[in-house]
Amino acid sequence: MEGCSGEEGSAVRDRGLTLQVDSASYRDPAGFVFLLGDEIYRAVDADHWRVLAQIQESGLLPELIHTGMVVNSRLVPSDSDEHVALQRACPGWAHFLWHERLPVLSYPYEWSFSMMADAALLTLALQEKLLRAGFSLKDASAFNIQFSGSQPVFIDLPSIEKPERRDIWMAYSQFCRMFLYPLLLSRHRGISFKSIFLANLEGPDMDQTFAALGVWKCLRPGLVLDLLMPRLFSRVPPRKVRKMESSALKSAADPSPQFVNLERLTRKIATLRASRRSSSHWSGYGLMTHYSDQARTEKDTFVRRLLKEHLPKSVLDLGCNTGTYSVMAAEQGARVVAVDGDSECVDRLYAEVRSKSLPILPLVVDLANPSPPLGFRNLERKSFMERAPADAVLALALVHHLLVTARMPLEAICDLLADLTRRILVVEFVEREDDMFQSLLALREDLYRDLSVDRFASVFQRRFDLIERQSLTGCRRHLFALQKKP
Repeated sequence: MEGCSGEEGSAVRDRGLTLQVDSASYRDPAGFVFLLGDEIYRAVDADHWRVLAQIQESGLLPELIHTGMVVNSRLVPSDSDEHVALQRACPGWAHFLWHERLPVLSYPYEWSFSMMADAALLTLALQEKLLRAGFSLKDASAFNIQFSGSQPVFIDLPSIEKPERRDIWMAYSQFCRMFLYPLLLSRHRGISFKSIFLANLEGPDMDQTFAALGVWKCLRPGLVLDLLMPRLFSRVPPRKVRKMESSALKSAADPSPQFVNLERLTRKIATLRASRRSSSHWSGYGLMTHYSDQARTEKDTFVRRLLKEHLPKSVLDLGCNTGTYSVMAAEQGARVVAVDGDSECVDRLYAEVRSKSLPILPLVVDLANPSPPLGFRNLERKSFMERAPADAVLALALVHHLLVTARMPLEAICDLLADLTRRILVVEFVEREDDMFQSLLALREDLYRDLSVDRFASVFQRRFDLIERQSLTGCRRHLFALQKKP
């Protein structure tokens, strides 16, 4: 790949613009994604360009973009100055796509159950629309879906092809591994998406899923077609498989069987989504009374005023619970990433932001063990700490959880929050004598006898300058507005 080696950080200069290849696109022989200046482009080969040009000319691509199914994209005209600059930056490549840049990337192991289900439903709906127009998805990876706020959107246009056969979906087994099996394991065995995908970015295979669910569960009618029968079929001798494939080729042009299967899968995913029941202790945390009415009003007023005064374009709400302050930040015009370690809380917030179309991306992240860099050479998938930093960070009713539950020293918490904010931090300190603090301490060794609001202020003074401080009425809680030191 002349001029674009694919190395992380590899770059060439084009009239002052730096080109950086996306390290996650190294697998794709059809092209690669790169950043040029502040813009996202994709180089594609001639075969894929022809397919994309057909989709564009048919009106299907503009429709998919308009309805929000596909990320806003355009084919770069070959007679434009933009094309000349791109060819100069990437010698040997003749075709380019422009993509709208999404503010924050997320990965399947950070999604809630409903987010995963909606990403699966989008994939199925996109495949159905493509099939009706004579096209198909050759890949069904969950990593081909991103969330623009609360809206799932497809990003991998070169994975659209003109299929050799239309009766079956060649990406069906990948769809099962990346969507259906993780949903089943989460629904029936309580296995988190983080446990699933951090162990294998390609998702669980059929045998792993079968073993985890158990034979009796897999005998249920809803699992026979997608798990039991494929598992039995996988044990058929290769000679017999080739013979069956030869006879099946006679109906390869008929898409009817695939439409039936797509409709069946859509019903299955929708049923799984609807069957999810919230059982989280913390999802009701926002309703618990830790504040007097006056203290709650003071807290809300403090946070809202800070947001209005500093007008951050991006806000990271850590320990967001069900998202009261995430919504407040969004209402002030900020783009918000709302993070909580409890997937049920995130699922509830996701339902709210979907219903209100708010610019909030809810994610399931354990701040004591955030998503690491993953994949080939640890470059394919960026860490949460690389993707998350925002203009302002909200850390409300969080520090005492990190201190007691995660056993993080106060100095480490300070460094964590400093790493995640570019400018402003709004943080709440809960004294050791607070009822919730004492509840967290139950059956734990009390290591916090010297903890005080003055010590908190002294530790955070290393990385931040004080803007404002307020003690809440009727409780042992204190709010700090801080500015990160250069």
